[in-house]
Amino acid sequence: MSDGQENNKISSSEDVLDESFHTNKTVTKRSSTLLIPQNKFKRKKQKRIEWTQEELEELEEGMEKFGTNWTLILNMSSGPLKNRTNVQLKDKARNEKRRREREGIPLGIFQKATG
Repeated sequence: MSDGQENNKISSSEDVLDESFHTNKTVTKRSSTLLIPQNKFKRKKQKRIEWTQEELEELEEGMEKFGTNWTLILNMSSGPLKNRTNVQLKDKARNEKRRREREGIPLGIFQKATG
């Protein structure tokens, strides 16, 4: 290939790039006017369900056996925790630890909870 041909190719691809840039710019302008509702990706807030004494005891027993392996505690639960998630178990243990600290109650197994 001669230098002239290479220059022509570069020149023509610059034209293509230049045209596509303008095309994309137009598309970008059009797409920027589309509004996505902000609540489209929000999760619905779950209704708060009070913890029962039975659930708290089951959580405490699970922590004595499995420590802070929340998923294992949940999977090995015989029933009271079946409607809870591993994140809820973690949060309850942390909150129970804080409550006991605040009220001067011995932490027991809840000392392993973070926070």
